[in-house]
Amino acid sequence: NRTVGAAIIYTKDDNGLDHPWKGRVFMNPPYSKNKPFAEKLVAEFKAGNITQAIVLVGAHAIETQWFRPYWDFVLCFTGRRIKFDTPDGAKIAGNINGSVFVYFGERQKTFAHEFTKHGFVVKRWPE
Repeated sequence: NRTVGAAIIYTKDDNGLDHPWKGRVFMNPPYSKNKPFAEKLVAEFKAGNITQAIVLVGAHAIETQWFRPYWDFVLCFTGRRIKFDTPDGAKIAGNINGSVFVYFGERQKTFAHEFTKHGFVVKRWPE
């Protein structure tokens, strides 16, 4: 949480799907259960409960049905495999594939500017 700075954190033990989502959200869902998290995130954003969100998922899933709605947002495909911080601050390799950050919100240019250093930022064309 040092990186994200979240006021509320839902861990794998909390089942975040059972809690309300509002405001700004950072989500790194369990990669084996992406679909319900993707559906809830898109629904909460479209309902106006979420103002901005960044979701981190495996780039290997871009052809899946649950990933499809993410193509309507701004994406950053990492130029490398990312490492994850553990609660004690150690960095571990957590993914054998590339990753993609998906941004929901009005500050698309700010997201693109900040995330260009992490990979390749793309947006569906034409709008």
